[in-house]
Amino acid sequence: MYRKIILSGLLILGLVPIANAIEMPLLGKSPLINLVNFNILPDFLSFSGGGSVDGLPFQSELNVIEGQAITLKTILTVSSKIAQNPADIFVLAEYNGATFVISHDNDTGAIKLEAWQGITQIKPFMSVESFLSPVEVPIYEGALLKGGVTVYVGYRWDAYVGTSPAINIRVNSQTPTALTGDFIAQLGFLPNPDGFGFENYGDVQATDLNDQDIVDFLGRAQACHLTADGACVLKATAQRQKQEWLEGMTGGHCYGMALASTALFTKKIKPEQYQENITQPIRLLKNSIRKDIARYFVMQSLTNIQALINATKTPNEVLDAVITGMKNGDPIAILTIYNNQKEGGHAITPYAVQDKGNGEVWIYVYDNNYPDDSSRIVKINRDMNTWVYEGATINPSEPASSYFGDAVTKTLGAIPLSAHDNPGIYQLDVAELRLHSKQARMLVTNAAEQRIGFDFTTGVFINEIAGAEFRLSLDDGTPPAYLVPLMAFTPPSNSSDALDQYLQVIQDQSLSVEIGLLETSALATQAPFGFSIKGKEGFAGFENIQLSASEHLYVGVHPSGRFVYIGSNTQLTNLPTVFLTINDDNTQASYEYEISNIQLAQGQEFALLFNEDNSLLVMSVSKDGDNVARLDSSAYSLKMKKVNAEGQAIAQQQQITLPANARSTLRAITWESENTRTRQLSENIGKIEITTISK
Repeated sequence: MYRKIILSGLLILGLVPIANAIEMPLLGKSPLINLVNFNILPDFLSFSGGGSVDGLPFQSELNVIEGQAITLKTILTVSSKIAQNPADIFVLAEYNGATFVISHDNDTGAIKLEAWQGITQIKPFMSVESFLSPVEVPIYEGALLKGGVTVYVGYRWDAYVGTSPAINIRVNSQTPTALTGDFIAQLGFLPNPDGFGFENYGDVQATDLNDQDIVDFLGRAQACHLTADGACVLKATAQRQKQEWLEGMTGGHCYGMALASTALFTKKIKPEQYQENITQPIRLLKNSIRKDIARYFVMQSLTNIQALINATKTPNEVLDAVITGMKNGDPIAILTIYNNQKEGGHAITPYAVQDKGNGEVWIYVYDNNYPDDSSRIVKINRDMNTWVYEGATINPSEPASSYFGDAVTKTLGAIPLSAHDNPGIYQLDVAELRLHSKQARMLVTNAAEQRIGFDFTTGVFINEIAGAEFRLSLDDGTPPAYLVPLMAFTPPSNSSDALDQYLQVIQDQSLSVEIGLLETSALATQAPFGFSIKGKEGFAGFENIQLSASEHLYVGVHPSGRFVYIGSNTQLTNLPTVFLTINDDNTQASYEYEISNIQLAQGQEFALLFNEDNSLLVMSVSKDGDNVARLDSSAYSLKMKKVNAEGQAIAQQQQITLPANARSTLRAITWESENTRTRQLSENIGKIEITTISK
C-alpha cells in the first residue's frame, strides 16, 4: 500500500514491507560498519533493484522526462549470520543539493521529510522483525520535477549500519531546447530532444564489447585463430586489446556519445531500435544503447579516425569545417577539445553557429556531460584565431575547467560523420605505452638516456626521443599515451652463453619506466591501476599497481612486448601482477602469462622473457653483479593461458618453487580446457614444469 505526499516538488511514498520478494537484478553489496569500534563485516548486505519505467527495469541509474511515472524499489537480503535479528531500514534522498531523511509517523502513518542531521540522529523508514527471507522496500511511485534525485536505502542493527549503492534519477524538461537569433548555419539538432537524457558515464560492463566487435575493429587476421570451418577463436592478444579498450572507457564515453547522438539525428540509427515506442534520443535509457555507444567509443582508436584526430587545424579552419558540414549534409559529428597541459580532452557535438559581431563567432555544442543544456558554447575569435570553451570538463563528476587555444596550440579538432563510414581497423606501427590512472604519471627513458613523459622534478611533459610522440587522451582525463619506435626482436636459444649475450642486447633496447603519483594525489587513497605496452608481437605490463605518496615503481619493457622487468630500485610493500600476452604465428597459437604475489629481496630485479618455444623465462638478478639471486620459493602464483583454433586452455599453480641462483623456464605440460573447467581459480590447474637452464 502506497501513501503519497508532495513536498518541495518531490513525490514520496510510504511503504509496507513484503516478504518472499520477487527476484530482481543485483544493485550491489555493502559491508556493515560498527559506529562504535569501526569493526567491518564485509558483504553482509545485498541490495537488488531499483525499479522500472515504461515497463523497463533499471538499477542504479534512470533518466526520465517531467511527468513520466516511475516505480522505485529495492530488495534487501541480509547475511544469514544476523538475519534473525530485528533491524531498521532507513531511506535518504538527495534533492536539489540537500539531503533528506524519509520516515513514518508511527501514530498517524503520515510520511515525514526531515533534513539530514547525521547518522546517529536518523529516523527509521520502517522496522523489520527479521530478515530470514528477503524484504522488498517499495520506495517511490509517481513523477518528479526537473532536476536530480539520488536515493539510498540503509540498514541499522545495533551499532552496525550499511547503505545501498546510490540510485540516481535524472529528470529532464518536457520543453525542447529553444534557440533565438540569427545563425550562420544550423544543423537542426537540439540538446533536447536530440541529445541523450543521461550524463557521460564511466561505468563499464564486460558485455559492452563482444567478440564480433573486436573482430570488426582488428580485422580477422589480427583477431582470430581460424577453425577448419572458418570460425573465429579470439586470440589472447585480441582479448587483451578488448580489456584495454574497456579500461579506457572508465573515464567516460564522450566520443561514443557524441558520435551516437549525431548518428541518431541523421537517422543512421533510430531510437526505436533500442526501445520500443521511443522516438526521441533524450528518452532512451543508458542500458538500452550502451553497447553501440561503446562501439562508437572504440572508433576513435581506428586508423582512419586517428589520422583525423591527429590532423592539426587552427580555430578558424575548424569553424569553417563546422559551417561547411552543416550546409552540405555531412555534419561535423565530433569537436575535439584539449587542454594545454596534455592531460585531458573531450568530445562534443556542434549544432549551430552564430555571429556575435566584432570577430566573435559562437559554436553551440551538445556536451554529453550536461544533458538538456543549451548553454554550452565554443567561442571563436576570427581576428585572433583563438578559441575558448568555458565550463568544459573532462569528467562529469569533476569541477568545471576552462579549455582554450590558438593557431599555435592547435588543440581544437573537427571530425565529420562520414569519416566513420570507413574508419579502418586498429593497427600500430609503433609501440604504445599507456598508464591507466588519472592520479599517476610516468617517465620513459631509452638506453641513450633520452626521455618522453612527465618529468617528476619539473612537473612538465617532455619529449627527447626522435620519432616518439604523445597521443592525447579523449574521454578519460588520463595522461597521454606515448608512442615510441618499434624494435626487432628474435628470441634467444636456451644455451647459457647465447642467453647471456642476448639478454644484454634486450636490456640495451628496453625502455625504463618510472611511475609515481602526482603531488595533488599524495594525500588521497588511490585505487590500484595498470600500465601496459602494446608492442610488435603483443602486450606486456603490470596490473594492481598500488603506490603511496613517496613510492615510485621502476620497471622496464621491450618494445616488442616480449620482455618485462621490475627494477632493483623499486621498494614497494605490494608488487604488482606482471603479464605478457603474445601471439605466435609459427605455432598458430597465442599465450598469456600472469605472475602475481611477487616478493623480492632488496636490490633484486625480477624479469620475464617469452621464449621462442613458448615457455616463460624467469630471472631474479642482484644489482651488485651478474649472479642470479634466489626467488622466494613460496611467493609466486602463475596462470598460463593458451588459445588456438581448438579453443582456450589454462594451467595454473598457486605456489611456485624456483631453484636458488638459477634462471628457470616455466612451461605448461598439461593444459585444462577453460570451456569445461568447473574448479575454482584458487586451485592448481594442469601441470607446470620448471626447468633450470643456467646456474
